[in-house]
Amino acid sequence: MWAHYGAQAKGYVMRFDGLDREFYGDATGSLNSLKPVQYVKDLVGMTYDPSSQDNLFFCKFQDWDYEREWRVVSALSACQPSVDGKMHLRSISRSTVSGVICGWNVSADEIQSLRIELDRINLGLKIFTTSLHRGLIRKDPFSG
Repeated sequence: MWAHYGAQAKGYVMRFDGLDREFYGDATGSLNSLKPVQYVKDLVGMTYDPSSQDNLFFCKFQDWDYEREWRVVSALSACQPSVDGKMHLRSISRSTVSGVICGWNVSADEIQSLRIELDRINLGLKIFTTSLHRGLIRKDPFSG
């Protein structure tokens, strides 16, 4: 997903552990549940059956199955508007954030600056670098 969401691998991805403790579901079966996206040949959409809401939130065309995406859907009322009002953000426990994964086009200087800033605010996060090897992405701990 680096090309689509990671600024052509010049961006960063947050790594989370223990999200299942943050998102344990609700009575609808769709909200606040950490779920894998289902990749399907034909999108069905929602019907009057409440169980069909997963078709809306957790399905994508099978062409995207290489992404292996997981999602969480929260009620808007559980979120806070961003400063500019263009997004709504959901707070989660800081302890679930375990690292930062840098795209393979992030420079060594940028990674070092990130390390300095993370040390300054004392988050204790691990930094991982990525590289391309024969078309596959390899993730390694940062050793700088």
